[in-house]
Amino acid sequence: MEWKYFRESLKTRSWQRATSLAREMEDSGGELGHKTTIVEATDAFVSDAEARGLRPPSVYKYKLLFKQLKAFAEDKGLVYITECDIQSLRSFRESWKNKNFSARKKLEALRTFFKFVHESGWQETNPAKVIKPPKTDDPPTLPYSRDEFDRVLAACDKYPDERNAVRLRALTLLLRYSGLRITDAVITDMRTGGATHSPWSCCCRVCH
Repeated sequence: MEWKYFRESLKTRSWQRATSLAREMEDSGGELGHKTTIVEATDAFVSDAEARGLRPPSVYKYKLLFKQLKAFAEDKGLVYITECDIQSLRSFRESWKNKNFSARKKLEALRTFFKFVHESGWQETNPAKVIKPPKTDDPPTLPYSRDEFDRVLAACDKYPDERNAVRLRALTLLLRYSGLRITDAVITDMRTGGATHSPWSCCCRVCH
């Protein structure tokens, strides 16, 4: 390069990628402009998510996704976030073991991440946006029969800790008669139990 030697790690095991980077250095006179790496982008997203107050379970799911993305990138010799184009993300999706609804939710998370990347100015477009979601064929979820529900309540009563047995029974009845998701049911304020039509009030009356 103008009769000068440069010794610098290109941080890739891919010969094709190394050749491309060497050509870029030649064109720029030996300097590689700063590019955001995949690790930097994922770390920035997690920091932003925590700063915005996302729930820990949501942040944890993103961390799992990024762990898989980093492993995939390392296997394919990808270093920079700009290398995650449409084709590479399609290959990444094909490597998932998730099916149906789980795969859809995972793709939504991937799209959210690359929207963040695009809005941060690290990519000109959102390559994940054009990836079509997988077809779902989840069987319908049927409610418990009366006999099955009675057996659930009986199992609650047999719990070794008597105090927690009452709590489990109350939570089960709350889920049964309120229609709340379990994540919402477990954070229901017990102080509302005195209300006439509150789910907790119904549960407490049945339990006692």
